[in-house]
Amino acid sequence: HMSPKIENEINSLQSLDWKYEKSSNASVLPEFVANRYPWIFSDAKEFIAEVDTLVSPDEKMWILTGKDFRNESKSTFSWNEFEIQSLQAAGEDQSEIDTVKSFWDKHFPIAISVEDGYVYYALCENGTIVTGRGPEFEQTTIFAENYLDFLKKIIV
Repeated sequence: HMSPKIENEINSLQSLDWKYEKSSNASVLPEFVANRYPWIFSDAKEFIAEVDTLVSPDEKMWILTGKDFRNESKSTFSWNEFEIQSLQAAGEDQSEIDTVKSFWDKHFPIAISVEDGYVYYALCENGTIVTGRGPEFEQTTIFAENYLDFLKKIIV
């Protein structure tokens, strides 16, 4: 079950008119995601399993949920949208392709924003949350200390 602290942050977001839908059938991450990111922290896993939708009031930011990872969401963006874009930009350059893939192996996307250009938030192996933006998606800045901290900070 989701921790009370995370439920608390979801309640705060709801009170600010974020659209929230709880998952009717809590699910695990798809195998290919779990295999690529075996280090995902439990709070992020719980959130992904138990939430179907968490979207800002203007629908310009959304937290990635199990629906996104199972490609069942209505979003026009894939959960790994910016990795796909970077790989397209790399073209035939194998060393660039390897660089992009190895970056995203260490950065698990948890949210996307289109408010001001293309922005993502990703969980890192050390538990911190970083953010990056297009077109240089692989340049990041630290945004939050952990997943809970991330949910608190996006309210601002």
